[in-house]
Amino acid sequence: MTNSEAEKSHSLVNFFVFDTSRNFPEDEEYKSVVYYYPKETSKDTQMKEIGRTAAILKFSQTFGTSGTCHSLHTRKTRQYFNEPEPGFCMAMTVKLPNMSLHNDMEPHDKICNSLLVHSYHMFRLFMGTMSSALKVSEQPEEELEQLKLRAAYFYSKHLQMMPLEDADLADAFLGIQFLPMDKLSFLKVRSLVSHVEQTFPCITSTTVLYQDQIIWTGLCQDDIQLIYNYLTTKLFPASLSLNTETRFLTGPTDVHSMSSEMRIPHVFLNHSQTIPDECQLVVYRIAGVTVCLFIPASVELDHDFFASLDLIVGPRIVALSADVAEQALVRKTNSSLNTGTDSIRFLYFNQWNMAFKSTLHQSIPGHRRILQCQPSANNDVIKTCADLCEDFSSFGEGEILVRTKSDAWVIGKLSNQRHLYVVVTRKNAELVDICDEVRRLRNFLFKDILLLE
Repeated sequence: MTNSEAEKSHSLVNFFVFDTSRNFPEDEEYKSVVYYYPKETSKDTQMKEIGRTAAILKFSQTFGTSGTCHSLHTRKTRQYFNEPEPGFCMAMTVKLPNMSLHNDMEPHDKICNSLLVHSYHMFRLFMGTMSSALKVSEQPEEELEQLKLRAAYFYSKHLQMMPLEDADLADAFLGIQFLPMDKLSFLKVRSLVSHVEQTFPCITSTTVLYQDQIIWTGLCQDDIQLIYNYLTTKLFPASLSLNTETRFLTGPTDVHSMSSEMRIPHVFLNHSQTIPDECQLVVYRIAGVTVCLFIPASVELDHDFFASLDLIVGPRIVALSADVAEQALVRKTNSSLNTGTDSIRFLYFNQWNMAFKSTLHQSIPGHRRILQCQPSANNDVIKTCADLCEDFSSFGEGEILVRTKSDAWVIGKLSNQRHLYVVVTRKNAELVDICDEVRRLRNFLFKDILLLE
């Protein structure tokens, strides 16, 4: 990134996790640091940042018991805080762009706080809780040793892919795109899932996707939200470099070779339980259909398992893929006919089931969503939508209309835990015309869903 580009965007200054429950001697307080980015930061600087963060959080508690401080604004930075588990705190600092030149580029608190919280949820998904990594020892430093290794392994990769510069409300919602099916096609998918789970009893849960859309899942809502995010932002994009004949995105690199390398990530599910379930995640893709299989970590998976899975499941998925592709095409065509022109776009999110749909974003299978308003309106749209979402959190259901600096209209609506944000970039549009367009869009796509009038 050039200096001029750096001035136009915000960047990550630091990111750290530290322990707050163990008492280290004053000259050994640096041992409370679980993870710190940048890695080359001196111990003195680390301790100054952590000490300041601890002081800010403690000071903020004097103003009430509703919760700890979530963000701190200074002239040049924004700092965000999260206490994910008792005894642990995490924080990140974001450097602001040159505000005298780009005062519309300020990061939004809701979006950045969501990125910080999400970073912990993804850590918990792949590494387990922080407390579960603690080692029983009389020495506090030894207790944290395993956790430090896990944090370094995970966050050194995660921070490289954190979408800090171009994050928007979609990254705060972390919604899921579902593919609705007609009854017959859906029954075929359910039949496939039942057949797989009966043939391989070790499989505890199954999720089926077509491209980037979920057709069926047996996971709870919290787990599928994180798994879906992992698949669509990390695993699927990484799979683009694989051989086109590769079917196992996780598992053996070559199912026909007994000596092929095994790559099977472990995930921790059902965190509402006292002890979460540790599972192996096997991802199998053929003809655009992806099947995710969750198998207990105690089960040993050998080459014969994958060969049998490929032999039995592969032909059934190929037979099913034509029906699924047809359904996806019909849904896409109908949606295109009803959404109107490029000057009217929307973002929809259902908090009940995490369903997400957006024409504000360009969604390319295997790639990150890209906001596709007029370039001059992007920053305005990001900030305004996030502001409206925060307003709804404070005031409840309703409808709000805002005209942005770039002369775009943003209409936000919340009804029965369902969010709808419509962006109109049509030149010289009148308020009456805007309301008519929003009503038409709602009647076509969200009839009987957004009931508040």
